[in-house]
Amino acid sequence: MSAYSYTYNATVNKANAFQAYLNANFTAAPLTPSFNATAVTLQSATELTTDQQTQLATLVAAYTDPAVFFVLSATETVSGVSEKTASATLADVQAFIIPSVTTAAGDNVRTDGSVLDQLKVILKLRTNDVSLMGDLSAGNVGLQVYNKTLGTVLVNQTINVDASLAMFQASAQAGHTGMTCAYQSVQIYGISNFTQNFDCVWLLRLSSPDARVLVSTNGFQKLFFIPE
Repeated sequence: MSAYSYTYNATVNKANAFQAYLNANFTAAPLTPSFNATAVTLQSATELTTDQQTQLATLVAAYTDPAVFFVLSATETVSGVSEKTASATLADVQAFIIPSVTTAAGDNVRTDGSVLDQLKVILKLRTNDVSLMGDLSAGNVGLQVYNKTLGTVLVNQTINVDASLAMFQASAQAGHTGMTCAYQSVQIYGISNFTQNFDCVWLLRLSSPDARVLVSTNGFQKLFFIPE
């Protein structure tokens, strides 16, 4: 099958960043880019309409390379379950060590040149008696990453758990009793901005949407990226 080519004047230095930009902003057809010093050529298996070509030209003209773009290199999964809390305010549930950086630029670099930039955790919500949850269908869990060594807050996130609480409510209204759990994935970004040239103890803190709901995490995953 022949491909259709569309060429635009543009300077692109970060090919992966440009591909991610196209994937996020142009859904009419998959595009494969190629580059020279002053132009980008985009190939499509299907011919684009005039309106689609206009949209694409506008997107290419608006593109600028980010200062840094991370390409996923590897993941490491850390097992274990954190402590639980039903506190309405943030409470410490887990401590872990982030090792010292290995370059003067402040990057936590592995042998392949990748850096730790994201953490992914599985958030667990547990109610000991779901029959008591008939009046609660919406709420949030607070999540904070705190550098205990330096005494600084690194990340604050508010996690919507409406779907989990609505499931608890539906179970209560259906006459169910006993312990019930719900799970959802949470991603924490920008970790590479906070590494130091010495080991640091970081704390994970959580808060609960309601005193009847115990929140914890089931391990976490480290995501390593190669900067482009």
